[in-house]
Amino acid sequence: MLGRVRLKDSGIMDEELPTLLETTFRYLAKNLHVVCNDPDPVTQQLELKPDVVIPNEICDRFLRYQQDCGQDINDRFIQIFRDTEKSPLRNIRLRNSTITNEGMRILLRHKLNSLSMWYCNKITTASWNILIENCRQLRSLELGRFVDMLKHSEPNEKTPIDFQLVLPQLRHLILNGVVLQ
Repeated sequence: MLGRVRLKDSGIMDEELPTLLETTFRYLAKNLHVVCNDPDPVTQQLELKPDVVIPNEICDRFLRYQQDCGQDINDRFIQIFRDTEKSPLRNIRLRNSTITNEGMRILLRHKLNSLSMWYCNKITTASWNILIENCRQLRSLELGRFVDMLKHSEPNEKTPIDFQLVLPQLRHLILNGVVLQ
């Protein structure tokens, strides 16, 4: 996403310059003060400026860009998306995030079409309950390793699993390495 390299017909490497959108994302990532107020002095939470509205296509891609650049998607950063009208999200892909249930509460208030999470080890069953309450329109759900949304207790082969999936629009479900307990 930071530029591409290709081989010319002559065999010489040719590096493409980043797109304008990629350059904009990189600038915003380094200068969040352009779209956000100064962090709250007590909580250090970010908040969009009152006159800033970001379309969902840009919000989705900005969140993905932040991760691709190695930024931790945590509760502090997620505050940018607190207002579902000014910064709507539709397709969320979280990898190696330290987001907690509080951050998930913010994300799951959006009218999500898809949610994919891997290696988000601070998520618990509380987030599953929030997902079921708020994401009835969800069409695709992917939960990977170290996402303990469905882990109610320590694994025990003799304990029956009470697992209810009340997502009427869901068409695509992937559970990979998820503990169901």
